[in-house]
Amino acid sequence: PALHRAAAAAAEAGRFGVPPGQLLAELRDAAAERMAQAALQQVDAGRMGSCAEIREYRRAGSRRDMDERMFRKLPGSSRPRDRVEWWVVQYCRQVKASPPPWIISPQQWHVLGAIEAAQEEGTDEVLARALVMATRAGRLKFLDCEKGKIAERLVKRYRLPRHWDVPALAGLGSFRTAARLARCATRGALFQALLTDTFRAVSTVDRRGPMPGGLAVQRVEEVENVGAWSSYGKTVSWLCGRADGAPTTPPDLLTRKRGEDILQAFHLPPLRPGEALLLHGTSASNAASIAAGQFEAKRKAPKPQLAGSGVYFGESASKADEYGNDGDGGEYTMLLCRVYLGNILWDDKPDPDNVRKQCWGSGKNSIVMRRKYREFVVFDGKQVYPHFLI
Repeated sequence: PALHRAAAAAAEAGRFGVPPGQLLAELRDAAAERMAQAALQQVDAGRMGSCAEIREYRRAGSRRDMDERMFRKLPGSSRPRDRVEWWVVQYCRQVKASPPPWIISPQQWHVLGAIEAAQEEGTDEVLARALVMATRAGRLKFLDCEKGKIAERLVKRYRLPRHWDVPALAGLGSFRTAARLARCATRGALFQALLTDTFRAVSTVDRRGPMPGGLAVQRVEEVENVGAWSSYGKTVSWLCGRADGAPTTPPDLLTRKRGEDILQAFHLPPLRPGEALLLHGTSASNAASIAAGQFEAKRKAPKPQLAGSGVYFGESASKADEYGNDGDGGEYTMLLCRVYLGNILWDDKPDPDNVRKQCWGSGKNSIVMRRKYREFVVFDGKQVYPHFLI
């Protein structure tokens, strides 16, 4: 500090050919460079590495407002050199000096500043933009540390599954409506077991071709949709708060055992009372559209349906397969969805024109029809989250 004051006085007296602010910045940068080199020489010599030793090293000249957070370890790193470099970066941030470029590049230093500013502001879109900046700046332990903090804040805010690729979602535009399909390279056997266990060689009038002998899973993609996931959670919480009775799920549901295995394997939240994993067959284009947005239950059905204009699901793969269309290469598509059934109205022959009013008027959240297959219908697309595209 005394050197800085003397240099400022000399600059103001015209003894230097540079403005005082620039001179002070250069002095701070040079001091940070020398300090970092000296500290890392101590580390390399094995004489410094712990937080206490770093504090002792800078005790005489450190500022009083340097707090304990400047000496914390880098998450996931126990190397003394990493801790000292992190301390140098934090110290430079506090005294408004530029850290040595061999520790952090000017571009990464700028990104780190933008990340810290974004964390102070805290809005979703600002955090998402900072996360994208950090991802594009390349791998650096300091940026990875801060990037992890931002991702954690977004995960907690939207209650997202922790294995979702939050940086990839942040790069898709508005974070609150971001959606992507993530290829499931492994665990295909779990979905094959689900389709095999729930398949029945029984056809209905909805099947447009011959009855297959079975279904073979070709590929599976997980749906990561921030808006649909958030909307589903809020809808379920609201319905649970106004329910007349306890929500129930049919105990003999065919998808129950295999569905729970899939949720556990992907570290997804377990099913709550009233929730079920059910199958929805549709064309590949419709499935992609649903994955990018969400289900819609139109007020008026485009064609006559047993329970009117709702969203239909089945517990059997052979029933869902009846609504799929033959795509390229002979592939069919179905969605494995988390559905909130809540309080169920059991009615095998509902009135299509009044079933929605009948269901909601009696405090029910869904209707189940028992025919050759059991069919499950909800009248609000927000009661559904499409987990997987099969």
